[in-house]
Amino acid sequence: MGSWPIVAGGVGPALSAACFHGTSGRGERRDEAGVGRGWRRGGAHDPASGAAEDKLLRWLSPAQSCGFPGLASPMEAEAADAPPGGVEAALSCFSFNQDCTSLAIGTKAGYKLFSLSSVEQLDQVHGSNEIPDVYIVERLFSSSLVVVVSHTKPRQMNVYHFKKGTEICNYSYSSNILSIRLNRQRLLVCLEESIYIHNIKDMKLLKTLLDIPANPTGLCALSINHSNSYLAYPGSLTTGEIVLYDGNSLKTVCTIAAHEGTLAAITFNSSGSKLASASEKVSPQHPLLSGGVLRCPEV
Repeated sequence: MGSWPIVAGGVGPALSAACFHGTSGRGERRDEAGVGRGWRRGGAHDPASGAAEDKLLRWLSPAQSCGFPGLASPMEAEAADAPPGGVEAALSCFSFNQDCTSLAIGTKAGYKLFSLSSVEQLDQVHGSNEIPDVYIVERLFSSSLVVVVSHTKPRQMNVYHFKKGTEICNYSYSSNILSIRLNRQRLLVCLEESIYIHNIKDMKLLKTLLDIPANPTGLCALSINHSNSYLAYPGSLTTGEIVLYDGNSLKTVCTIAAHEGTLAAITFNSSGSKLASASEKVSPQHPLLSGGVLRCPEV
């Protein structure tokens, strides 16, 4: 176990350890970064415990998570038995929102959103079959904004206001979208060799991180604390180097030589003050259930 404070100037040792827990119609153009965009005018608690937790795990275990780094890519999700709440088609992905008050599920038929206000049952708050074969679905906290990506158009991100039933915008990219992360300030689109940073208020493209090391699973993390909007992503394909990037100032903060082995997972805590990472290399000193290493830098 290692713990470091991460400040603007770099990384140093620390004693504390991590305790983790517009317009009418539709148009499209492509900018210099290779992003095509279309616009259409549009009008914390633990969610499961005991038996309810067992039910939730049983419903979700066959699918791949859209929101948790370290699990298999949602592109590789397999068919599963239909979950509760009226989802007729097989699960392809699922993700919790940023404060774990909502669950989003993608299926072959579309996607559904559930409230986790009750530990006894999943209450459906929305469902849509407009886009089939969904493999990424992300909701912004408890707002009406939801981001969807489908296998039918894996290079296109669609942003919806689901309560109004309208599409806010869509963006097309140069290759398949592997993951999406968002907070109240930024929206990140991760491709295999690039990351696109959007301003979530108007969806303007702010920055494109090009020529990053190959990232075939779309492994990345975004702090849900929008006051810093830290982004972390692999800095190497062969070692466990992590690049820490400030999504607000749009500058690299530092790189962290976190592991000898390849990164398997990275995530921030809820305040964005600590970063946890796991590697694929077995370590007898700090084994995880998966046989990797966990390090928890302090941001």
